[in-house]
Amino acid sequence: KVYLHGLWEQTPEYVEYKGKDGEGWLAFRYYSSEVNVVMSGVGDVNVLLDEFPVIEQDKGKDVVHDAEKSIVKVEGSDMYNVVKHKDYHSRLLKLKPVKGIKIYALTFG
Repeated sequence: KVYLHGLWEQTPEYVEYKGKDGEGWLAFRYYSSEVNVVMSGVGDVNVLLDEFPVIEQDKGKDVVHDAEKSIVKVEGSDMYNVVKHKDYHSRLLKLKPVKGIKIYALTFG
């Protein structure tokens, strides 16, 4: 299940965040060693694992640390590697996008 909070537009292909920056989120629980998210648009997406920034050992290749946040800098349509654990984990992933970011798909490894 995927949970949306805030102002989102849902289409058959994607969900697009239409609300104020920093207020909305998309969240889901996963059990895997890797999470990828297909997104488009331009802007930062704040990434939280169990309500905390992603630590260095769990971050995917597209996550960078910016002050106290872990973010993905979305710069067009692509699949972004968000989480990469050494082993399988059950965690809650929350994505907090800026207005205009579209999320198409989630893939797991």
